[in-house]
Amino acid sequence: HAEILEGAGDDLVVCCVEPALAVALATERPIARPPAGRAWLCIGPEGGWSAVEIALARQRGATLVSLGSRTLRAEIAPAVALSALWTQWGWG
Repeated sequence: HAEILEGAGDDLVVCCVEPALAVALATERPIARPPAGRAWLCIGPEGGWSAVEIALARQRGATLVSLGSRTLRAEIAPAVALSALWTQWGWG
């Protein structure tokens, strides 16, 4: 996770985390539109991110978001997150 965050440079980083740690992607404050249209979307592993990984993401300035209270399958979570972000940013 640290290597990924370092590789993002100045791009916007959005990390999907457990609801208690995040803003709700679809219902709370909008996520800033990324500069130059570049964003990194991090979907957590099964079982969630470790406390160290969450701390690294926060330190990097990542936006921590929740996809809601339902547990989504790993292959579905990216599609849901991208759909919500693209809707917010008007990239439909």
